Amino acid sequence: MRSLLPAALALGLTLTACRTVPPARPSTARDTEPAALAEPPRPDRAKPLIFVLDLEGENISGLDLDVITQALWYSFRDAGDFLMLLREDQDRVLADRGIALGGGQRPMEEMAAIGRALTADYLVYGSVTQMGDRYAVQTRLLDVYGGGVVGLGNIEAQGELRDLLRRIPSARDAMIAGAGATPPEQTVAETSETVPEVRDTPPPAPREAERAPTATTA
Repeated sequence: MRSLLPAALALGLTLTACRTVPPARPSTARDTEPAALAEPPRPDRAKPLIFVLDLEGENISGLDLDVITQALWYSFRDAGDFLMLLREDQDRVLADRGIALGGGQRPMEEMAAIGRALTADYLVYGSVTQMGDRYAVQTRLLDVYGGGVVGLGNIEAQGELRDLLRRIPSARDAMIAGAGATPPEQTVAETSETVPEVRDTPPPAPREAERAPTATTA
């Protein structure tokens, strides 16, 4: 009789342990999803860093497209509201990060990811279309850290390339106004105003006391 007690006691403990362990539930898709990554904080700088990316082109030569991109870069530099890298340094950073642009427009979320990889605050990107002697430029200013597209700079021009380049500051002003920056004052070269022509004026007639005496005849 005594030999049966330890076996019965062990059996009772085993049954109790089985009752206290909850059954395993089947895994769901939620269990396999990775945890959402927090958005990185905006870098603390005296001025925001901006990257002006190469514009996409349609029916336009690569040389003219590069000239337009360069003019846009200089326009933002002249504004004085942003930190900027030289274009060759900017290209080197893109290459170091393994970022290859081109091949058409990309979704805004992908552009924002590129901006964060570059540690930029803002990206400028867009396209240029040429049809004969008509040009159309569509550019966007993207706030990389959650602000989305904060400014659009769309301009058109007809004539020669220099006619379009004169309007680049207008596209810049439209974009940076959306970012909360104050557009710089335009220079005479950026406006249609002309400097009044300066003409030569004849000297005033001498006063009576200064007139030379006239000879008299006897």
